[in-house]
Amino acid sequence: MKLFICLSLTLIFMFITYVRKSITPRGIITGGIITFGLAYYGGIPMFLMIFLFYIVDKIFSIITDDQSDDQRNEIQILSNTLIPYVCVLLYAYYKNDILIILASAGFAECLADTLSSTIGKHAKYHICLRNLKRDENELSGDVSVLGILASLFGALIISFTYYELINPNFFHFVLITVLGVVGAFIDSVLGAFVQNKYQCSKCKKIVEEKRHCNRKTKKISGFLFIDNSTVNFLSVLITVVIGMIILIL
Repeated sequence: MKLFICLSLTLIFMFITYVRKSITPRGIITGGIITFGLAYYGGIPMFLMIFLFYIVDKIFSIITDDQSDDQRNEIQILSNTLIPYVCVLLYAYYKNDILIILASAGFAECLADTLSSTIGKHAKYHICLRNLKRDENELSGDVSVLGILASLFGALIISFTYYELINPNFFHFVLITVLGVVGAFIDSVLGAFVQNKYQCSKCKKIVEEKRHCNRKTKKISGFLFIDNSTVNFLSVLITVVIGMIILIL
């Protein structure tokens, strides 16, 4: 029965992502494997967290009239979900509740970061953490008051799910929320200082893509191989490590 329920939930999730065409075919398969593992080893609450991560992002993309046609691929899926997935697998083996808290914190960071980008880019003012100056390019590494509030809202969605469905522990609720917001800020710091940035040779705009205006862009900052997916993975990892240190000490 458990296997049937998990398979059903996974297939429903994969069908929704297929219909929405927001994830590439490989991304759908990768997401399906991750979703099944989370549901089977972590139960309905873990499935709900990854489901909310996707659905809430789509809802606010529609509300904010996000016209982006980019599809998430398997690398982007793994960069956000691999760490929580590993935490859940370890929980299935060790039965240590700390691992579920860490998985929840990982998802809180993911949704916090996603909403800070989806909603925050509509803020009137953005500040670049690299030079603490106003930035109109809306790149990774920019922060705004609206983005910070959006990240708090995203983290609260996951921490509330944990509180209601897993353990009504107020300390854990606060910890997951704080870790989510802090993790989203760490993502912005990494985006500002280590993520690759490029300049378009035609329009002179600072972008994150290797091609812009149908031309190859020129790298102006950042480290080799550090793109947005790498930053996302590192920010989730750092968030979970910080949570582990707090819970163990």
